[in-house]
Amino acid sequence: MPFHSQAAQDWIVRNNEHASAYLLGRRTYDFFKDFWPHASEDQVGPLARLMNDRTKWVVSSSLTEPLPWAHSRLVAGADPTQALRELKTTSEGDLLLLGSTRLTNALLASGLIDTLHSILDPIVIASGERLFPSDGDAPSRWTLLENLSTPTGAALLTYEIVESPGR
Repeated sequence: MPFHSQAAQDWIVRNNEHASAYLLGRRTYDFFKDFWPHASEDQVGPLARLMNDRTKWVVSSSLTEPLPWAHSRLVAGADPTQALRELKTTSEGDLLLLGSTRLTNALLASGLIDTLHSILDPIVIASGERLFPSDGDAPSRWTLLENLSTPTGAALLTYEIVESPGR
């Protein structure tokens, strides 16, 4: 990753350490399950332990249990927002949503995201899924909690969601 730096790695680890479990969409899970079970702390530092030892809730309408990556549990169904609403209220600690643009959009629209951590790299790819689709619901309001810059020009951002559709 050309814009990855030690500062970004430290920020990612700090945010991951606060999570008690992960929330992944199916495509992100498929990508992660092929990498993380084989990653060592020598390669990627403490993220290997965090990613492999914590529960991973996987939202999918096509996968079935048992899931191959240890500590992975399925949240099945075409509309997972009710299950995730219950999971959010019964979980001990924070759920950290990784990647999963479609799931992020659905959870933002449902008012189920409290805090947004994002890395903004100084590069425009001009393809892929939009994090904020142009046909989105009513606007939301956020408060900036953290804004760090890395030597590579990446911005490490943390926002608290103050007001959003579905809240």
